[in-house]
Amino acid sequence: MLTSLSIYTWKGLDEHQTQCTGYCIAWHPDDVTQQLKAKNINPYLIKPQPLWHKIYIQYSIKPEHIHKFTRHLDMMQGAGLPITTALEQLHTSHFATHLMRCHILKTIQSGASLYDAFSHYPRHFDPFYLNLIQTGQQTGALQESFQWLHLYQKKSKQFKDKTRQAMLYPCIILVVALGLSVLLLTQVLPQMQSMYQQFHAQLPWLTQSLLYISTLLNEHGSKFAASFSLLCLSFNVLRKKKPIKLQLDRLLLCLPGIRQWLHDMISARTLRILAITQACGLPILSSLDALANAHHNTTFQRAMFQLKQDIMGGEHIYQAMQHNGFFKHSPLTIELIKTGEQTGQLTKATMQLAEIYEQKLNERFSTLSQMIEPCLMLCVALCVGVLILGMYLPIFQMTDLIQS
Repeated sequence: MLTSLSIYTWKGLDEHQTQCTGYCIAWHPDDVTQQLKAKNINPYLIKPQPLWHKIYIQYSIKPEHIHKFTRHLDMMQGAGLPITTALEQLHTSHFATHLMRCHILKTIQSGASLYDAFSHYPRHFDPFYLNLIQTGQQTGALQESFQWLHLYQKKSKQFKDKTRQAMLYPCIILVVALGLSVLLLTQVLPQMQSMYQQFHAQLPWLTQSLLYISTLLNEHGSKFAASFSLLCLSFNVLRKKKPIKLQLDRLLLCLPGIRQWLHDMISARTLRILAITQACGLPILSSLDALANAHHNTTFQRAMFQLKQDIMGGEHIYQAMQHNGFFKHSPLTIELIKTGEQTGQLTKATMQLAEIYEQKLNERFSTLSQMIEPCLMLCVALCVGVLILGMYLPIFQMTDLIQS
């Protein structure tokens, strides 16, 4: 968060006596005055921004903004520009990212390290990002660190985009099906109920059930919606509690189908991070710390902690993996890690493993995309068909009675 430096709004007159306004990041209002006078602007109002404005900056920066930010730094570092010059020449149209860039630049110019400057934004730069920057600055390979970070963020973005695309279509279909069902039950079916009453005959069981559900929705629909919202909110709060989160994470890793999916996703990301940290020269224990912090699954975090303890006890990485709860069922991973350790090609081995798991995930996404469309269409057809059948079944019965 913005701590020592503050955001100021200012109003002033330029050299042509034209009124102008803007934002500025500085340690003190006097610094704002000096910066503006250097641009031939005479300020007459300098006002610090309130705390909510700083919080807004934190929450308005999205992962895609950080991805572009890292990509620009990678390109400018690759061109041989110092980090301060790269930050000065990095222009963005996103206001919050621009202020973050100014804050980082001024923090570095005040004598702080790059690690300290970036660590003011833990929401956007996780320990993995910060450790790579720190290692790159210490070893003089900062450009390589930004290059690896850009590659990692690019892979993560591609995976998130595929996940979003795979889930978007089912969500749209389910929302449309649910909305259509509620519309038929709450608007159309009550209009037909008066017609059913004129038949003076016993209604089919399906129609009676639909009428009962329609009555409940019309009389208590708002209560159901409020209760469901409260239930979702309570679950969202409770799932962040450590004991409940641990049980939920364990449950997800035990569910058939989901278990293998999650295992492959975590393995791909884990091995990618391990390969990058090793390529940047980060010690293996620091790499394991970065791995634990890069995932939100509590079970995996405990597995990484146990792996770190075993390696600190003198075991090789592959030996620690052999009796680790997360990796012991992945013989290919253990075998390639063992080969990489023995040949001194651990980075190459982990990169190959990451590519294997990412390829498996891509195949799973392709299979899921091919299967989910017909399954959803079948479910929607059944749902709407049952509703239509329940609504018109009494009419069909009365027609048969009249004809007979």
